[in-house]
Amino acid sequence: SNPSISITENTNVELTLINAEGCEINTTIQLEFIARDLPVFLPNIFSPMDEDAGFYPQSGDENILVAKFEVYDRWGNKVHSAQNGIVNDPSIAWDGMYSGSPVEQGVYVYVLELTLPDGSNKILRAGDITIIR
Repeated sequence: SNPSISITENTNVELTLINAEGCEINTTIQLEFIARDLPVFLPNIFSPMDEDAGFYPQSGDENILVAKFEVYDRWGNKVHSAQNGIVNDPSIAWDGMYSGSPVEQGVYVYVLELTLPDGSNKILRAGDITIIR
């Protein structure tokens, strides 16, 4: 058989293993719960021409910290970097600029490192954003 377990918090599990000859082993293992994802949204298209526009992580959960938020162009140049912010904070937003000039229309890649306030979960997320003008 293939036993399985689903957990929603850190849990100790007692196991008894019996082989084909009837030998038995008892042990306890500690399972650490790690959230698969945090409820964070980033759009996949962005127009820096819109007033008050900015590309930044957003969520209904205000307690998610943004440890790192970086955006790269197709040649691997880092065009934006922000650290130690929070979701829904426009101060960490990318405005579609690089070295004081508007970037070209096209596809850019972002890397996002998120944590909960207690530091218990660290989630890395990457994706792409299309700039239109």
